[in-house]
Amino acid sequence: MTWLILLLALVVVIGPVLYLVPSEKDKRLSKLRELARTQGLSVKLSQVAKLDPQADERVSAGGVIKRPSTSCVAYQLPLQGLTTSALADAGDLTLLKVPGNPTVPVEEVLPGWALADAEDRQNFLRLFDATQRQELLGSLEEFPEDTLAFGLSARTVACYWLEKSSGEDGRIEDMRMTLGQIGQLMERYFG
Repeated sequence: MTWLILLLALVVVIGPVLYLVPSEKDKRLSKLRELARTQGLSVKLSQVAKLDPQADERVSAGGVIKRPSTSCVAYQLPLQGLTTSALADAGDLTLLKVPGNPTVPVEEVLPGWALADAEDRQNFLRLFDATQRQELLGSLEEFPEDTLAFGLSARTVACYWLEKSSGEDGRIEDMRMTLGQIGQLMERYFG
């Protein structure tokens, strides 16, 4: 009986300590995010609007409308050469990748990409002509498969990512290059 009590006490003491040890997934994500920082990207936890929510995610049992979102990680690259306020006037724009079966109304501004807010759609279409939108689309197609959104502000360009793709080390370098290309486009358009 004494041994059983000692074993139980040992489990109670050691259990929480083992809980603090990072899992393989935690180690992988930490390494991935550190690599992104060395590439000049800032990394932050974020959320984007969900375009394919289930019915219970859209409205509560009491009839209250919800704004469903998905947690993800934003990999951001600072923009260097912008001196105009055209992007600042437009505010932060977040292009959402349209899922296979959206369950909310979606109006695409680029094939496979939409903006959630009507005012954002108007700002986006005002800022970019058809040729610029096609150039931007070509770059957006280079993002990882599990990308949820692309963010654009006067100071940064960002990829909102679930971090589920395999071969992440190469993906970070590819993402950095893609964000850099988009940044150059923005500097050419608005700089």
